[in-house]
Amino acid sequence: MSETVQFEEFEVSQVTGFAAEFADSLPDYYSPWQELASQTVDLVTAQKMRSETEKLPLLDPSQLTDFKDLRLAHLQLVMITAGYAWEQGAEHVAQAIPANVAIPLCEISDKLGVQPGMSYFDIIGNWTRRDKHGPYSRQNIQPKYMLPGGEDYVGFLSLAIQMEVYFTKSFPAIQSILTATKEKDEVLALSALKDLQSWFKEYSSLAKEFHNVMQPDIFFRVITSFLRGFNETCGLPDGMLYEGVTDRPRRIVINSAASQATVFQIMDTLLGVQYPEDKQAFFKKLRTSWCEKHRQLFEMIQQWPGSLRDLAEKNSNPELTLAYNALVDSIKEFRSYHVQLVTKYTVIPNKRLRSEFNIESPDHFTYLMPLLKGIRDVSATSKLEV
Repeated sequence: MSETVQFEEFEVSQVTGFAAEFADSLPDYYSPWQELASQTVDLVTAQKMRSETEKLPLLDPSQLTDFKDLRLAHLQLVMITAGYAWEQGAEHVAQAIPANVAIPLCEISDKLGVQPGMSYFDIIGNWTRRDKHGPYSRQNIQPKYMLPGGEDYVGFLSLAIQMEVYFTKSFPAIQSILTATKEKDEVLALSALKDLQSWFKEYSSLAKEFHNVMQPDIFFRVITSFLRGFNETCGLPDGMLYEGVTDRPRRIVINSAASQATVFQIMDTLLGVQYPEDKQAFFKKLRTSWCEKHRQLFEMIQQWPGSLRDLAEKNSNPELTLAYNALVDSIKEFRSYHVQLVTKYTVIPNKRLRSEFNIESPDHFTYLMPLLKGIRDVSATSKLEV
């Protein structure tokens, strides 16, 4: 095992993190996918997405071997799938994805080790820079393929990308912590923890910009309506049938959400935070939305020899314990902020929607707040005695 982790080996960019920047198009053979994905909003609005999707030729994805090309193809196909499924809303969701999309989508998904539906992995791949030589700033980021939601969707996407770009600034500190835990180097661990604490404060401040880029009802009623999984929450208790692939519907439990971002699970793993089984099961479920390469990175960090928590607890310098606890406090504060964010953008709009339309069916979001508060409370109890 190397002295520390090399992010590039796991298809993670030193510039854009997990939000890969790739070519604008695939080889010409695959142009029908791109053309249809680029028309998603217009075709859904005109209720022609299903009819146009059914005209697609069945293309062979075996020519695609490069990770970035596979990721772009996956993005195009899940854009088409989302438009096809939700064109007429949740009340008339499609029960099956036609074979001309389902077969290549499932084959590409298997190669990437990701689910054959929209996930955060696709959201943070759906972007490009307006000026190819310009900065990776919100003002210079735009969607590669537009989804409903107008400027709110653009704001949501550009901020998500900016946070992924900012995540890369933590890489040197993460690498130093891994080296320090392996070599039991208290001095290096203390320096890296201070750097990580400083970085995380800025990262948390950036996340609070979500309040300025999205309106709750547009996010919940419009944007997330195209980011659903295929499960009982959206009228598909048995899942979606992928024609030509299997004769049984496949449930995709995870809806696309920023909670699928890798950063928090990596932070918890570095710190050695231990969650009870139900919370561990939730995090494991979230990881099914990651591609195989990104899961391998997480597992490598998870299995890394040495423990930062043990080093901070048993060290000869109490300053190291204080630095460890400071980072735990910062993560706990962010978890509290995340509860507020979910309350504003999911819980309250959901209640308003149910009241407006007198919806009496079970509310599938009731589990959310106890779960998130429980995760926050575990973070709060993870500090070490000084």
